[in-house]
Amino acid sequence: MDDHGFFKFIWRFNALALAGILVLVAGVFAWETVLRDVLRDRSAREVINIDPEDTTLVETRVIRVNGPVAGQRLFRVSLVAEQGYDSGYASKDTYDSVLNAGFYDPSTGVTRWVFSGNEQLITDVEGLYGETPGGAREKDRPVRGYLLTFVDQDSSGDRRLSHSDRKSVMALGPDGQGGTVILSDLTTAPQIWGLEGGAVVLFYEKDGARFSAQYDPDTGTLGPVTEVLHP
Repeated sequence: MDDHGFFKFIWRFNALALAGILVLVAGVFAWETVLRDVLRDRSAREVINIDPEDTTLVETRVIRVNGPVAGQRLFRVSLVAEQGYDSGYASKDTYDSVLNAGFYDPSTGVTRWVFSGNEQLITDVEGLYGETPGGAREKDRPVRGYLLTFVDQDSSGDRRLSHSDRKSVMALGPDGQGGTVILSDLTTAPQIWGLEGGAVVLFYEKDGARFSAQYDPDTGTLGPVTEVLHP
């Protein structure tokens, strides 16, 4: 081998060695990134683990006082769950997950719960205060009713109840009674807007289409459902 061939061999060897080192460094960096992402502790808000085979699941429940119900001498309360479990390679926890809503009467010490069991996830409780249900809420303005959005089925199949599952909407009276499901199988949580005269409009999505429906808190009735069409 002449000097020219020898130096060409050395150059190729160094290039291959350098390329190998770069690939190795990139692989180590990628692996560390994956491990860091997988092994870190994770927290999720408003998620309920319902996996019956998860023996590592630990759950604590507390009652949260949401505040007085104007004009009713009642207090609205919530049953809130926090969960922790081990997925085998990382510890995870969920928090601020509302399982049930109740109306507490301090004069009797009795709480009237909306659901008879605690197998659902409540994602929103919207108070209806006259013509502006989503606006400023004065403490002395009597509540006319509530619209409660909840998830009670694992429609996504991930053994969790979360915002990714289909939702239902229940209408309640101002004292929490008369719970009636007025909408179900929604793919998104409804948007609630007030109208003159006291009615409210709910905009929601279902199976890729957007709909609207009017609800009257005084009569507890839902009007006709109409689709919001594209131009």
